[in-house]
Parts: sequence; structure tokens; C-alpha cells
Amino acid sequence: MKKILFIDQFNKIGGGQSVLLDLVAAANAKGLKTTIALPRGDYVEANAAAGTGFFYLPQLKLTNGKKSVLDLAKLIIHYLSLFRLVKTIKQHDYVYVNGPRYFMFIYLLSFFVKRKFIYHIHIDFTHSGKLLLQKIVDSPQAYKIVFNSNYILETFLESANLKCTKSSKLLVIEPSLSATFSNLEFEDRFSEPKDSNYSFVCIGRIIPEKGFDTYLNIALKYPDIEFYIIGDAEVGTSNYYQSLRNRATANVIFTGKSTNVSLAIKSKGVQFSIVPSQWNEPFGIVAIEAMACSCITFVANRGGLVEIASHTGAVNFKDEEDLVLKIDSILKKSGTEKLDIAYAQYLKTQAKYNFENFSAKFSNLIQ
Repeated sequence: MKKILFIDQFNKIGGGQSVLLDLVAAANAKGLKTTIALPRGDYVEANAAAGTGFFYLPQLKLTNGKKSVLDLAKLIIHYLSLFRLVKTIKQHDYVYVNGPRYFMFIYLLSFFVKRKFIYHIHIDFTHSGKLLLQKIVDSPQAYKIVFNSNYILETFLESANLKCTKSSKLLVIEPSLSATFSNLEFEDRFSEPKDSNYSFVCIGRIIPEKGFDTYLNIALKYPDIEFYIIGDAEVGTSNYYQSLRNRATANVIFTGKSTNVSLAIKSKGVQFSIVPSQWNEPFGIVAIEAMACSCITFVANRGGLVEIASHTGAVNFKDEEDLVLKIDSILKKSGTEKLDIAYAQYLKTQAKYNFENFSAKFSNLIQ
């Protein structure tokens, strides 16, 4: 039986860790023996497939955003502590690096330990990160480099100016809906309520890049409609979170973080979702989750969200003014017309982003 080792830098709820769990499930379906190397926690252990092995890495806490000299020193010390991982790496046929903090360590190690090394790219790297990624692509020890959207792949290719001969290493595997969302039945929330009963939701980490300022501005224009925010502040963003609460109108409801977003949406009877990101989302998992929850979904014309809109029919908007025009247009439609839009988005999302498609792409990756 072939063995695969997954390496991740976090052990908590997050987009990268959702992908990690799907990767482990796909590896098990392929008949591989799986082990995960990551810091101690409880999220991945509680959700990983039965029979998964664990190798625990030391915790590494770095500054959010731009890194300091102190962060670099911490990273070097952390790398020195990872040499006990080498023995475990040698016991596996494939090494799948899901956490970018370990790219440099694995890249250097790959010159001395010959295995099939796979790197998974979840974000648009900085210039220095792309230089490292270029080195990884050029390295004969790198087996495959997986990107989580065509947007991230194309952005890298533009910056790296890669030769076509290297492109066989590069492929895209989009995240899939988790079982919680892929098992949801479509729910009609448009046949009964009147316009005054409609509600919107915005989901995600409460940071400026996610566009919550735009969301509050939209709520101000529709005082008779409730606007829910599902999410919480991160370390270092509490002031921003408080500023949002201070200027939010009475129709904005902060629910805090939810461990079951689909249940939260259903319990509140939400019909519409907005993903108003101000940065180029590498993918945009909350958009497909909202459509799987039967919500008509509006997405900003940025990054991977453009790709999602092209596959699902999510309503794409350029800016705040354009968003208002498109909300007005849909609110004026009949309940049946709204229902048709929500159902079409739901069907296309379930067809494109199901686990079977994800697993098939992973299976093709592992030869």
C-alpha cells in the first residue's frame, strides 16, 4: 500500500484545513495510507477520516500580514526543530505540503530526500513567495504543484513567465463543498415571504479585505431588510470589528462565528448572500457554500470569485453602485423568478464543486 504524508501549518477551522480534510478523504478513497503532520489541536483530529495517522509539529505563531525580522528568526528556529520529521517523510511515498510556511523547508530537504513532493497553493503569493515557487517548479524533485483556482495559477504564470515545458507539473484542483453543504437539499425561501421579510447574509473573517464596509453601506440603503454578519474578529482586528459595530444600522445583526453556517442560514431563513471582497480572493469558498444553502448570491468582480460566477451564475458586481443596481433588479422580480435564480445557482454549484469531482482530480494526480 502506498503511503502519503500531508503537512499543514494550522489545526483549526479554515479554508486550507477544509481542503486538507477533503484531500485526506480522497487519498483514503484512492487506497493510500494517510498521515497528517501538523500542530496539536482538535479540529482536524475530530474531522479526519478514520484510520488517519498523526505526527505533531511544534506550534509556530507569526505576525498576521507583513512579517518582521523577529518572525524570520522564529521561522528559522522552527525549521531547525523539524528535522525529527525527516524520518517520517522517508517512510512515505508522497509528501503533500498544504501549508506554505513549510515550502522552503521541504524544498531544501528535497535535494537530500527523494520522494514525490506535492505543493498546494491556496493564496496569491508576494513577490518573494513567487520567486520561491519558481524555484520549486524548476526543481526536478517537485512532483506536482496544485493551485486552488485558475486565477491563482494564471497570476503565478504571468509573474513567473514560465516555459511551456514546465506546465505539466502545474494543475488546478478547486476546493469542494464539504459533506455538510453537498448533502443539503434545495430549500424554497421565495414563494412565501413578502419583500419586507427578505434578509441578506455576509460570512467570513471580519477583516477589512473582506468588504464588510461595503456590506454596511448596502444595509443602509435597505432599512427594511435584515443584514446578518456571520463571523468574528481575528487577532489584531478587534478595533476594526468594533468600528463596524459602532456604525452599523439597526437592521444589521452580528451573530458571531458559527460552527454550522448552513444551520444558521436556514434558521434565519436567509434568501440572499453577498461576498463583497475588496481583495482578489484566491477562490471564495463562502460563495459556493451560500449557493449550496439555496441563497441567491452576489459576488465581487475580483480574483477567484469571477471564476465561480462564470461556473455557477452567481451575480457578479463591479462596485457598490453596481451591486445596488443588481440587488434592485432581483428584488423587483417575482417570487417565482427569484426561486428560479436560486435553484439554478444551487444546481450548478452542486454539479461543479462536489466531492466526486475533487476526488477524481486528486486520483489523477496520484499515479
